[in-house]
Amino acid sequence: MKVTVCGAGAYGKALGKVLRVNKHKVTYYDPYVFPELGLAEALAEAEAVVIAVPAEVIDGLLVEYPLQAKRLPTLLATKGLLDLDRFAGFLDFGLLAGAAFADDLMSHRSVVLTATTPLAKQIIEGVQVKIEMTDDVEGVLYCGALKNIYAIGAGYSCDDAEEARFYAAQALKELKDYLVAHGAKAETADLSCGWADLKITCTERSRNFRCGRILREGGNLGDAKRSLGTLEGLVALRWVDWKGYPLISFVRELAKR
Repeated sequence: MKVTVCGAGAYGKALGKVLRVNKHKVTYYDPYVFPELGLAEALAEAEAVVIAVPAEVIDGLLVEYPLQAKRLPTLLATKGLLDLDRFAGFLDFGLLAGAAFADDLMSHRSVVLTATTPLAKQIIEGVQVKIEMTDDVEGVLYCGALKNIYAIGAGYSCDDAEEARFYAAQALKELKDYLVAHGAKAETADLSCGWADLKITCTERSRNFRCGRILREGGNLGDAKRSLGTLEGLVALRWVDWKGYPLISFVRELAKR
């Protein structure tokens, strides 16, 4: 299958590697990495699309998105979004999330990912990646956004790995409360997109966790952004509900400093 991957950052390239291993033909669209290839051109021959751009540039991507491409099977791998209204015009659309960093995929480490569309099984699942399915689109969305917020708090609050694991367990309880309160399923947090992803994000491997470390050491958000680049937890924090959720509220206060 001919698959266009929108976003040639670390995670987009890692998904592209998985697609190629699975014998699919991959074309990247990324105006920063491949400025010679426009969006319409990159999508012209696509039979499926994987969107893996940062959450903060999604709206810019969709402004230019060709109408005919919205009819293609599309897999959204972007984390940090809290609503899907902007994708209302897509005819065959689903989410991909779960406990895997880009280097996990690039190093052939076996992982389990969560998806809401059979397209993920068709093009992503293989020897390295196993796909677990759910119909809880909102739950997967919230898990992917909130775990980055919690990771900032873990980086700020936790002295060692044991404390980070305890913190992640507390975050899981709050995450389940959030899911239920927002019409999603609590059990979705037990999937790879929830607990498993939360555990690995509350470690030094995560940029959001390291952001919390920078704030703890006296730095500010400007320092963190310059050092780490895109921080999906800060994007999600702009839109997430926080009243009644102590861990989210704590990170919200950190972001004001």
